[in-house]
Amino acid sequence: MQTTYLYNPGDTTFDASNAVDGRKTDLSAFGGQCAISSNYQRSATWWVNLGSIQSIHHITIYFRTD
Repeated sequence: MQTTYLYNPGDTTFDASNAVDGRKTDLSAFGGQCAISSNYQRSATWWVNLGSIQSIHHITIYFRTD
């Protein structure tokens, strides 16, 4: 998984991999379960390389809770 406009490059607390790890018990900014992008950009992009064509039934997006 990759993202553009990292919030704090090198700090895995906000890494894009948090967006697909299945954890959602602490969705606060510093809970280590959210992907967070830079405050200075209007948008962020992240993508996942699934390795091959896959059929995706649905995607659920959870927002930060703080």
